[in-house]
Amino acid sequence: MTYAKLLYVGLGANWRRLWVADAISSLGDGAYAAAVPLLAVYFTHSPAQVAGVATAASLPWLLCSLHAGALADRYDRRRLMSIAQIVQALAVSIAAVTAMVPGGRIWMLYLTSFALGAAETVFANSAQSMLPAVVGPAQLEAANGRQYATETVTQQFIGPPLGSLLFAAALPATRSLPFWLDAVTFALSAFLIARIYLPRPAGAADPAAALAGPRPARRPMRHDIAEGLRWLAGHRLLRTLAILLAVTNMAGQIANSTFVLFATERLHVGARGYGVLLAASAIGGVAGGLASRRIVAHLGTRRSIILGAAIGAASAGVVGALARDVYVMVACMAASAFSATVWNVATVSMRQRIIPDRIRGRVNSVYRLAGWGSMPVGAAIGGAIATTFGLRAPWFVAAALRIGVVTVAALALRPALFAVAEAGAQTPRETLPVAT
Repeated sequence: MTYAKLLYVGLGANWRRLWVADAISSLGDGAYAAAVPLLAVYFTHSPAQVAGVATAASLPWLLCSLHAGALADRYDRRRLMSIAQIVQALAVSIAAVTAMVPGGRIWMLYLTSFALGAAETVFANSAQSMLPAVVGPAQLEAANGRQYATETVTQQFIGPPLGSLLFAAALPATRSLPFWLDAVTFALSAFLIARIYLPRPAGAADPAAALAGPRPARRPMRHDIAEGLRWLAGHRLLRTLAILLAVTNMAGQIANSTFVLFATERLHVGARGYGVLLAASAIGGVAGGLASRRIVAHLGTRRSIILGAAIGAASAGVVGALARDVYVMVACMAASAFSATVWNVATVSMRQRIIPDRIRGRVNSVYRLAGWGSMPVGAAIGGAIATTFGLRAPWFVAAALRIGVVTVAALALRPALFAVAEAGAQTPRETLPVAT
């Protein structure tokens, strides 16, 4: 069976539409991910200012995630995803114009990165919350693993070389092509997502109807948000995982926020080589996506999470201590991508099973606020560390933090917590859970 057939079959027509939309959008995202740091370096060589682009992109997870989760539980999640993709197409079009304008400044990238991130909070919260309605509970690991594998191929293996190749051309107008490509893929993805047909959950409203005629009274959104906060705060397992994810993602951003400078100034790769470096590391992400279902089935969710954290910690430490050429860097990045994918498939699938549908968007938003809201903090810290101590220092700090995550995960994530959570997922709840 070919790679495409392996990913494509067995999960239904709606999932196939979602999968194709995700693949197309991720291709553009990969081109954008390679081009935007190169454009930032074109404007400035300051580590702090370059890291500011990553800070601006991740800041919406700190500021907008809770409201995005409440929207995902109030409105049609499929429509929210389409609207978010259209907003992202418009935002990345502004980035394309910025690349073309001779007087462009890095603060323009801050604005467009923030807008992209804000729309992404709506899209990602809605997508994760909708997936259990697209496939069955027993298929979540397979669906998530295949989507992560496809995202890795398009976003890291194909997109970055394409984006860096387009950006590397001499003409300013050509430098904008990776951004125009991303805008087109967002628009195509929005069209495909709009063709997904699912029954609307009870109580969910149509966001388009909000503009037409009187609506029934709703309680303030802060009450919906507070309900999601209480649910997660009362769930010991997910609360612990959210904290560990926050530290892990902060560590990742400490290292990655100045990675483009590390690659170009320490490993001496050019714009084309930078894209190839990102693409080569994606091999680990593809392997993780395809193998994660079997890994979770064989090791269980708990040990899969600990394994992923341990590999991530080791790869960050090796980069700081030993990475002197592209080959070592590729190996470490591939290992890191493998570990992140295994962690994501294990934790996301579990959350999708154990969180009730009516509150899934809000609880996911609180979880991701903790996990992703730490990223702008990590990016800012990474820029400061690199400026003061050099471009290798952030990798040592990231490795130390991730070793702490492995230690806490091994001690705090007891097997009984997972057994209770999975058992509770089989029993529908109408009330908020007590601590488990």
